[in-house]
Amino acid sequence: MQHHDIVISKTGPASTLLLRTIAPRAPGADEVTIDVAYSGVNFADVQMRIGLYPDAPRRPFVPGYEVSGTVAQVGANVTQVRPGDAVIAGTYFGGYSSTVTIPATQVFPLPARYDLAAGAALPVAYFTAHLVVGEMARVRAGDRVLIECGTGGVGVIAAQMARHLGAEVTSLTTSPHKKPFLASLGVTPYTQGEFRADPTLRGYDLVLNASGGANITWQRQRLGADRPDRVHRHELGRHRRQAQRVQGRAGPDPDPADQRAPPVRRQHRRVRAQRAARAARSGVDGAAHPLDDRDGGDAALPAHRQGVPGDRGGRRPRAARDPAGDRQGAAAVGVTDESDS
Repeated sequence: MQHHDIVISKTGPASTLLLRTIAPRAPGADEVTIDVAYSGVNFADVQMRIGLYPDAPRRPFVPGYEVSGTVAQVGANVTQVRPGDAVIAGTYFGGYSSTVTIPATQVFPLPARYDLAAGAALPVAYFTAHLVVGEMARVRAGDRVLIECGTGGVGVIAAQMARHLGAEVTSLTTSPHKKPFLASLGVTPYTQGEFRADPTLRGYDLVLNASGGANITWQRQRLGADRPDRVHRHELGRHRRQAQRVQGRAGPDPDPADQRAPPVRRQHRRVRAQRAARAARSGVDGAAHPLDDRDGGDAALPAHRQGVPGDRGGRRPRAARDPAGDRQGAAAVGVTDESDS
């Protein structure tokens, strides 16, 4: 059985992605080799491809942070999983591959209620939400939590975590038709316009922010009087997807027309504007697409061709195991960036 990976060798459009044939690497004593069924496609991967991701490895490299699949081999010291187990894993680059060999500490059994397609979209969002809710903010029973981007991957999981801990959660969305979905999570839903228009909605213990800039300023005004520093921003396009505590001096980002803004920041803004325009013009089918090497990486990753839009709608399956059965397909699960609301 042949295995493949997808490589970023130079910056550019999705057609610059290269499909390679590779050989699996045998696991070390504390490692696990996974036959990958699905890989997660995050907006950070798109940033890597177009050259706007400062923490990307030196090219050529294989992107990808999260995968799901079946354990193929385990090292001598590994006891928590065994060959044949369905698993999910965080890869820290290298996930766009039909086989990965990684430390066993990064591998977890597939949750019983998930299939492999959904499981591949879980690690990045789950660990980000846990870092914010459980480690940084230390949410506890009775806290009031405001989640700015309620229908993004991090927002959905963070809401459930906070409610499990006994917090009262308010989640925002830019789309009125998504409010029933938020209500189904047991949170109080508002559109961002509704929330900002009602000055009585304040006194929160924690605000989970995904957009940064001027939004941090008005959101801090909705905190309780004794919570001036509890606006947490989960940073997009960072390799650790870590939550960054924003201290009291946080202010608006430079205007995109302001030439004093760093060139990388200006380019980030242009890319976001282009993505928003594409998302408004084109729908996303939400289907699973098989790996196809006839046109190289462009055909292999339709999510990259669309810039990973999603009508601002969260995580969607984008590619699956090669149905022909004669080779293992490096596969992709498309993930919109966590600013989706």
